[in-house]
Amino acid sequence: KLLSLVEEQQRSTALLAKEMESTISQLTGAFNLGNAKPGVRFFEGKEGLKQALWDSLDAKSTIYTMSKANYSNPFAQEIDQAYVTERLRRKIKKKMILFGNVTTSVLPNELTEVKKINQANLIQDIAVQIYDDTVSYLTITNETAVAFLIKNPAIAAYHRAVFETMWPQAQY
Repeated sequence: KLLSLVEEQQRSTALLAKEMESTISQLTGAFNLGNAKPGVRFFEGKEGLKQALWDSLDAKSTIYTMSKANYSNPFAQEIDQAYVTERLRRKIKKKMILFGNVTTSVLPNELTEVKKINQANLIQDIAVQIYDDTVSYLTITNETAVAFLIKNPAIAAYHRAVFETMWPQAQY
């Protein structure tokens, strides 16, 4: 009985340590922002992916996205569908460049412009979103889901300029 109590305490302590690491990571990002350093937040797993993606739903400007057309992970598709529904409900504009020569379920509408670039070397299970002063990287495979957000006006402006340079070259 004592051994099972010790094991339970160890599990509980490990869980608290993991939560504390996450909190420290977020506080470090907020602290760095206050000191004119880029704020970086890291997320993992299904809930982390959702949290990182949902951050863009507070965007005050158009969201610029570069991504391959389809995710290989079923839970990512589920999260993306809920995200698109919420983005459209909030009337947030988005411009997307999709990489690869594939058909996609992303349909242009009054809030969403979509173009494609057939660049095989750019096709990865990753999405880059640029909005306001934030750049997010989301990578989803069958094994992992990892995302991180960089909050910095200069970094966001650079990525936005890259997107805007590629936009005229892409096709409808």
